[in-house]
Amino acid sequence: MKRKKAPRKDRASLRSTSKRTFTSWSFQHYRRYAVGTFMMNLGTWMNRIAQDWLIIELTGSGVALGIVTGIQFAPAIFLSFYGGSLGDRHNKKAIMAVCSAMISLCGLILAVIVLANLQTVSIVYVFAFVVGVFTAIDMPIRHSLMSDLVGEENVSNAVSLNSVNFNLARIIGPATAGFTVSLLGVPAALIASAVAYLFFSILILAARNTTLREDDEVDNDSHINFIETLKFIWLDKAIVKVLLMVATLAFFGLNFQITTALMAVNIFGLGAAGYGLLSSTTAVGALFGGLISAHRNASIPESRLARTGLMFGFAQIAAGFSPNIAFYSIMLALSGFFALMTTIAANSLIQQNTPYAIRGKILGIYTVIFSGSMAFGAPAVGYFTDLFGPQETLVLGGVAVAIVSVIVVFSPFRRERV
Repeated sequence: MKRKKAPRKDRASLRSTSKRTFTSWSFQHYRRYAVGTFMMNLGTWMNRIAQDWLIIELTGSGVALGIVTGIQFAPAIFLSFYGGSLGDRHNKKAIMAVCSAMISLCGLILAVIVLANLQTVSIVYVFAFVVGVFTAIDMPIRHSLMSDLVGEENVSNAVSLNSVNFNLARIIGPATAGFTVSLLGVPAALIASAVAYLFFSILILAARNTTLREDDEVDNDSHINFIETLKFIWLDKAIVKVLLMVATLAFFGLNFQITTALMAVNIFGLGAAGYGLLSSTTAVGALFGGLISAHRNASIPESRLARTGLMFGFAQIAAGFSPNIAFYSIMLALSGFFALMTTIAANSLIQQNTPYAIRGKILGIYTVIFSGSMAFGAPAVGYFTDLFGPQETLVLGGVAVAIVSVIVVFSPFRRERV
């Protein structure tokens, strides 16, 4: 019996939906960037799981886990604006390649130290800090590169697809790292991470100049200083509210690896492989969130930021009351979905409301607030998990994000800047 073909109308609709969702992939330079970024993101999650598991083996402490996370994000507080400024004035891809190569070197050195059985908590802290330094410089440059690759009108789509890319690696990376650590040990995961970062460095250097702007093209406005950038932000209340939402979400809600590690070990009795799989659950939800955002590919309405933040808060509260691992996994997926929708909305709103010449600096400050909030939030979350337990900490974080979301909902986005 012959299989019936789908009606032409349905096939055309499917092609239209796919084309709209993956608009940015029509740009050759973005495709090259995306492949390299996927490998780098895979390396990031391999590194994070290996690093966190090393701390758990050495200390078994939620506070220590929070501290190492905080140390890795702390450099963003001081260096992200500098990184964004470098990106506004110099070759973006060259800077990104150097940063990635240095992170690769750090992974290789730490792997050798672990193989020699010389690892200590202090050594892990030092390497986490160094990786954090290069990540802080790289991140705002990476964000500001999007409009160069796909054009201003497709920034929201590119940001969404970057998030899909990141979370696809987040699904594969933690699970792969968990099994790698279980079967081959922490050094193997660190070496795999280093290779992935090195691959990105080579690929980004081999790429041609961007389609819309040359890397060496500089606008006179790109030389405005830190204080002038802060004044620009303060006069745009829409950006202020975006940054408030981002700070709350990052501080209270996005330190998944801490609560998930302790839920996996202390509540559900899982090992490294189980922890890796559970960590991937959040990314599954985030992956769908990114695809939905990419399909819309339009200017982000400001109200979406508050709505998705509120739903994230509810999902976190429900996760705190999880009666079993299945329910917790579902709530983790929902948390990942709404967290990703919220951060995409925030990033897109920032880029929609800032001129190109100073976008790197604005995104640098965005990164300072995002990463700084995670840096200070991580030890706090670790402390709360030791004091109250991981479930109670999830509820606390969810309530905090929900409250700020309600405030943003009832506080209109008014711009004073003309």
